[in-house]
Amino acid sequence: MFFMITDSSSQWNGDGIHKITGTKYDELKFDIDGNDRRGFDKDGIHKITNQKWDEENYDYRLFHKDTGFNKHTRTKCGEDGYDIDGYNKYGFSKDGYNKEGYNEYELDKDGYNKEGYNKDTGFNKHTQTNFGKDGYDVDGYNKDGYNKDGYNLDGFKKDTGFNKHTQTNFGKDGYDIDGYKKDGYNKDGFNLDGFKKDGYNKDGFNKNKLYKKTGKKYNDFGFDIDRLHEKTGKKYNEFGFDIDGNPEDGSVFTLG
Repeated sequence: MFFMITDSSSQWNGDGIHKITGTKYDELKFDIDGNDRRGFDKDGIHKITNQKWDEENYDYRLFHKDTGFNKHTRTKCGEDGYDIDGYNKYGFSKDGYNKEGYNEYELDKDGYNKEGYNKDTGFNKHTQTNFGKDGYDVDGYNKDGYNKDGYNLDGFKKDTGFNKHTQTNFGKDGYDIDGYKKDGYNKDGFNLDGFKKDGYNKDGFNKNKLYKKTGKKYNDFGFDIDRLHEKTGKKYNEFGFDIDGNPEDGSVFTLG
């Protein structure tokens, strides 16, 4: 709430009485000279001492200059629950921030924590990246995905592959640090050598380097298990396409 201040002549009569309140003080409890009952103006300056303190060394909130105690409560907190510096017993101001500028969630007014991370984006204002000065992100993981104790988000130890959640080398989902189950196959059904349980890899070749459909070294388009073309001996055929049909020049073809 705020009040509009008009010409004093319209608010006070000749005897210094306010026309609305009928007293020497207006709605904000200041007299015709702009001072409250104890002689302090709106900026907290005393009319006699011209300082923040009156003749008895108390400020406008009745805190003593030297002891910090309040004259009425006889404690370091005023009747409003805040001390001489404007902080409550928990160390927070009326705006909800402590002397260091952080709220109860340890965030500043812009949403950054003490390490400089934004609560919503994870962006670090000191490094201008998503990693802090120590190389770790807001959740405590480095660019390789491991925390300071050497564990990744799934609980695997970087060096040993041990999982702290299950106390085994397999995570809660049954897969190890490399993504393989006890039977040696990953979520896509391939083992460490790249073959499925039927013995063929994703390109249709078996361990004997033979193509599933033809039983020969090359697939229908002339590529072998190493993805090299029989005529060019390279990754691309004589028309410039690889085993997946991607052009050597990286161009994109569309129908239309």
